[in-house]
Amino acid sequence: LIVETLDTNTSGGVPTSLLVATSSFAVRITVGDDYGNATTTFNSTNQTDLLFTSNAGNSPNGTAPTVPASSVVTFANSVAVATGFNFPNVATGRTITATVANAGAGGNDASPVNGVTGTSAGATVQPGLLGDFVVEKNGGGAIGSVQANTPFLIQVTARDLFGNPMT
Repeated sequence: LIVETLDTNTSGGVPTSLLVATSSFAVRITVGDDYGNATTTFNSTNQTDLLFTSNAGNSPNGTAPTVPASSVVTFANSVAVATGFNFPNVATGRTITATVANAGAGGNDASPVNGVTGTSAGATVQPGLLGDFVVEKNGGGAIGSVQANTPFLIQVTARDLFGNPMT
């Protein structure tokens, strides 16, 4: 299987290796030959069950990634799309692995076999929409007592909706 992350949460998205933490995205799964070349001959007459796993972690505020445990898809010309993914933690090298759990009935030699897997290329997740600002003492932490008319330093950090620092 060839697995690609798409830039939107629809089948009309284009492959991308750059994701945004606050945006959902879709995954395109393509049946390939033994050498990783895409085929165009598999059309499932029954739906195919795919299981998904990922190496994405929780965001700083504890939000877990959204990775459907399984998705029932229909392949047309060897391509299917699963939607509803979200990686809330800013990081690099995030992947999705798809595993065929129930291949359905393709009726030809290009049918994926149960247990066949494919893993996407590593994606970079960037911060999403501005969520809040954190005001702390210089270097981090709570601002303690300060004396009137005495200057002191602070640091302000912009964070996205999942608590990821924005750069």
